[in-house]
Amino acid sequence: MKRFIFIALALCISASCLAGPRTRRRSLSSSATPASETMWVDIAAYFRLDGTALDEIQNIRGTWPAEVVETNDAVVGTAASFNGTAASYITTETLSLTHNESNFTMSAWVRPTNYTANAGIFYQYRSSSFQNGFYITDTNVISVAGCVPADPQPIPCLLNEWQHIAVTYDAGNVVNYYHNGTWVSSYASVRAEWQDINSYQLGRMSTAVTTFQGQIDEAAIWLRTLSSHDVYRLYSEELIYVKPADPTPAEVWSGLVAYYALDGNAYDAVSETTGNWLSGVTETNDVPFVAAGTAAYCDGSALGSVETVNSALLHGESNYTITAWVKVSTFTAYDAIVYSYGARVNGLSLYAGPSDLHAGVGWSTGNVSHMADTPTALTGNWTHIAMTAENTKGYRVTRVYANGEQLGFTIATGTSTVLQDAVFKVGHSDYSSARSLIGAADEVGIWNRKLSPAEIALIYSEQLTY
Repeated sequence: MKRFIFIALALCISASCLAGPRTRRRSLSSSATPASETMWVDIAAYFRLDGTALDEIQNIRGTWPAEVVETNDAVVGTAASFNGTAASYITTETLSLTHNESNFTMSAWVRPTNYTANAGIFYQYRSSSFQNGFYITDTNVISVAGCVPADPQPIPCLLNEWQHIAVTYDAGNVVNYYHNGTWVSSYASVRAEWQDINSYQLGRMSTAVTTFQGQIDEAAIWLRTLSSHDVYRLYSEELIYVKPADPTPAEVWSGLVAYYALDGNAYDAVSETTGNWLSGVTETNDVPFVAAGTAAYCDGSALGSVETVNSALLHGESNYTITAWVKVSTFTAYDAIVYSYGARVNGLSLYAGPSDLHAGVGWSTGNVSHMADTPTALTGNWTHIAMTAENTKGYRVTRVYANGEQLGFTIATGTSTVLQDAVFKVGHSDYSSARSLIGAADEVGIWNRKLSPAEIALIYSEQLTY
């Protein structure tokens, strides 16, 4: 019994059970826990806030303005420091897969330096009925959104001290909130449901003009209701998410159904058959990287395309991925890059502008499309582009990537399988002769599964070829 009491006391002390200010104590490696750790099951977004608004889970980058400063005053690594001016807040990209979720958790480390009413800390707002997160309401109080009416027992807000805030929501519309690992209160909300249609913000509540003053670090969202034990561990052990190891090239090629190196021919290295290299396509030595060999230059005509062999590569599939390298010479409009046009459309094209990517997804119940502005205009620059499509949790989700980073996504209600009855064409869409690429394409891959953000980033960064 004495031994048990001693061990429990030691654990309590090491877990910071004793009251007192939190100060920066750890490097990133000392508190990092691997992605395989049970704590990170169903993690949907993680913002380290080490000088960037990157979501470590989806590999999608938000906006970090000049008014937000990276600071060494952090729980671990560095943190984001907000000065309370109108532009001092971070806007993240919207999340997918959290749409209409009732079971989820939000957490963050915060260090307020001033009390500012209605200053958002970690917040998402769509309407008065759809808002989630936490914010400062008045002196010494942090309130939780999603609670109507006001919180019965708000979270204490301590100035100039690092503190951990967590809020959990469950399907019974019960909201629990925690301060420094300790349960504060619970409340039956009218509606607690994560809405990913709008972006969410760090340092600002979108309905208010005031912004947060202080520091924020290690903000996270889970698609499950964390237990009180999990929340306590986040605080006491200062747990930090670490991305899993990069996939291997062998893992990347799993599920590949077609690959066209476009080295002067229409050879598919997967099926070991040859498609059609039409007369409007010429072989070019202008390639994205040396190992790519040569590329296909499409002249913008109806014959300026390379046709795949199989007219039903993805027919009946629920998930798929298309990747390619592309360099546009002259933008016209709706320029097809890799496209299948039949009963439904599938593939990637330029749309409305030389840096707008349009992903068409040919589900049998209709099309889902997305436009996203690439970080670098495709005109005159070799760019690695990718799209993924998947059925998940009752939704059809389409994502678009450029140079290894996700640009955005779109969601449509319902699930279905792909209806494809036409071959893919590199450089042309049969919708009209005007929808043709003037430029070069190379290393086209098609998978019958959704590649992960890490796999797409690896293809780009390591310049992988099959």
